Amino acid sequence: MAQKAISSLAGNFVFPGSNQRPVAQELFRQKVWEPVLKRLGARYRPPY
Repeated sequence: MAQKAISSLAGNFVFPGSNQRPVAQELFRQKVWEPVLKRLGARYRPPY
């Protein structure tokens, strides 16, 4: 419960951008999701 008090001060989003706003889905898919799947050798699947 102590972590919740600290984390909730950061905002409502789990993975906010540097501006504390939600990350654009298309940008996340291109810059994060696809490279991770490629490095893992996993076939593409949509993030959900």
